[in-house]
Amino acid sequence: MKKFGFTLAEVLITLGVIGVVAAITMPTLIQHHQKQTTVTQLKKAYSEFAQALQKAEAEHGLMETWDFADFNNTFDRTKYFSENYLYPHIKTVKTCAPTSNECWADDVTNLSGNNISSNYFTNKITTRVSFVTASGYSVYIWLHGNGTGMWYVVDINGLKGPNKLGRDIFALKANWGKTQYKRGIYPAGIELAQTVTRENMINGDLPDSTNGEYKCKKSNSEGKEGVYCAAVIMLDGWKITDTYPW
Repeated sequence: MKKFGFTLAEVLITLGVIGVVAAITMPTLIQHHQKQTTVTQLKKAYSEFAQALQKAEAEHGLMETWDFADFNNTFDRTKYFSENYLYPHIKTVKTCAPTSNECWADDVTNLSGNNISSNYFTNKITTRVSFVTASGYSVYIWLHGNGTGMWYVVDINGLKGPNKLGRDIFALKANWGKTQYKRGIYPAGIELAQTVTRENMINGDLPDSTNGEYKCKKSNSEGKEGVYCAAVIMLDGWKITDTYPW
């Protein structure tokens, strides 16, 4: 009786084809998974921040009634806010006041991967406060000069890197006093009282965008490009689409 089977050459050819297909498809699959994970972590951080402020309001009254008149500098105001309104309602494993590399990466880059020349989101500005949450992400915050709102910048995978705006670092903002902003918690750019579009976020052509520096677009600058990227993800239905500058 004859026995039929594959020759060694046929087996090797088949394995080669499988290897080529895997080499072509795996990067796409990995990137798709990374994007999904990024959106999930961003939404979680956003939700935890919003819930923390809601709980603080339930305990202390509306944010508009919180008095920061006794503080004449950003650091003391932000530290007081963190300790009294935020930390009691968000689980932290480490707090840093002023910010340090124990809670926030020393080197933060913009969307193009360049170090931000203004040091705007780095530990070199000592008026900021940072902390690490039990969920594993790092947060970098400061209150506006008159205590009527705040920046809440999230590194969704902590200190691991790439520590890049628009990739693992995303900017959120809260407002409870300035009329040019909507009250509440939003990705940076969405909080503006005027109607904004996805293209506004991409190009940064808004009054609050420091001459377009916040845009969610790569331009090989040393500015703050990437600040509006969380807004783009939200406007795209909480998705990172193929046109996102990943």
